[in-house]
Amino acid sequence: MRKKIDRVMLVVFILLILYGILVQFSASGGKPFFKRHVFLLLLSIPVFLTGFFIRPRLLLFLSFPLYLGGMVLLIFPLIFSHGVKRWVSLGFFRFQPSEFMKVILIILLARLFAFGERKRLRAFLFPLVLSVLPFLLVAVEPDLGTSVVFILLFLGFLFFTGINVFQYFIYISPILAVLCAFHILSWIVFVLLFTVSAWFSKMRLREAVLLLFFNSLLGGSAPVLWNHLHDYQKKRILAFINPGLDPRGAGWHILQSKIAIGSGGISGKGYLQGTQHRLEFIPASHTDFVFSVIGEEFGFVGCILLLLLFFIFIYRIYSTGVSSRNPFHSFLSYGIAIYFLLHVFINTGMALGILPVVGLPLPFISYGGSFLLSCMFLSGLALNLSGRVYEY
Repeated sequence: MRKKIDRVMLVVFILLILYGILVQFSASGGKPFFKRHVFLLLLSIPVFLTGFFIRPRLLLFLSFPLYLGGMVLLIFPLIFSHGVKRWVSLGFFRFQPSEFMKVILIILLARLFAFGERKRLRAFLFPLVLSVLPFLLVAVEPDLGTSVVFILLFLGFLFFTGINVFQYFIYISPILAVLCAFHILSWIVFVLLFTVSAWFSKMRLREAVLLLFFNSLLGGSAPVLWNHLHDYQKKRILAFINPGLDPRGAGWHILQSKIAIGSGGISGKGYLQGTQHRLEFIPASHTDFVFSVIGEEFGFVGCILLLLLFFIFIYRIYSTGVSSRNPFHSFLSYGIAIYFLLHVFINTGMALGILPVVGLPLPFISYGGSFLLSCMFLSGLALNLSGRVYEY
């Protein structure tokens, strides 16, 4: 039985769309990006309605075919494109397959976690492999920021499987092994935490030893992975650690973004009065660093208002997952909430200089066709699921 949709979620969704239009008009600075943004919004209405009216059971049935189709689309630009291989061009329209693949992975992981076994480590290997494959293909494009989202989606789904904190540490230990391998002290701490987690999660000794050996191999490969990063990716990571190392190069984005946000103060300089982005000190002010424009023109108040809207929107989607009686509906809602939370957290973190610059846009606010279409479909689907909490 379908009930009425979540009206609070709908109202907040509309407010976010309007907020995005308002900010894009200023961030675009009279450039054609604003007109394109509005056009893309109109174009995305049928996509939103598709998500709103589609039966979740159909998505369940199509999850694997969609995944295979998405993988083909990811491989296509690697073979037929030149230079940065992120786009598929249809002549009149070009799109990023990686953005659509995020949506597809959410649907597939929701199916696997809803109806699969959740008690043993090996039960999570298949979903992990299906998450790693698009991660690798997108990383080769190269688009390291987007590729990381596929792994983070998987880790987000893991959180909702009911495992305890020790088991969760065990499951994410391969990723932590790579991050902790650059310093002997961090590696010792990692091994100690791994041992404690394996003990409290009651892992078999053989499995624990094999996993620790595997993690050691991954840790040993960390320098190799670093050497295979592109120069601009290395510079972004180093600039995140210390923007002052290259204030005119890789550190420029972070420094100018922090200057813009700081200059906005409590209430901002006023709408259309931002000097940092109007004088083009902030690169990509209409896409990756649109939050800097908000901070400069609307100040702390404007930033908090936007984050509050996102919090309510994401929380209502999460609440749908908690209330849903159908496990597939629940995990779909969790996946959508994770998707929006990741993009909001990473994008605002980039602008504030607390995270590396990885090029992830801000939902509904940043300019971007493929990303906007994905957000609109997932928003429609979230509202759709909010009206189906009593369905089995």
